Amino acid sequence: MRAKSHVRHAHDVRADDIRDHRTIGSGIVDFDAVLARLARVSFDGLLELELEEADDEQAAVTSRDHLLGALNRLQPG
Repeated sequence: MRAKSHVRHAHDVRADDIRDHRTIGSGIVDFDAVLARLARVSFDGLLELELEEADDEQAAVTSRDHLLGALNRLQPG
């Protein structure tokens, strides 16, 4: 049995501070391209987010929605 892959420490960044941990979709990382690459290598594991926002719960929801949108754009049709 193959172990599941796990991408740790995924977050967005601002151009002026790449050590930042921002909400997915609010910075300069092209997550559509990241997810497309993961799909090309048949990644089927976990993607763990690390966020440092004043409202971490809202940041998680917004990040999830952005990632789901990117995944939907990968679907043919």
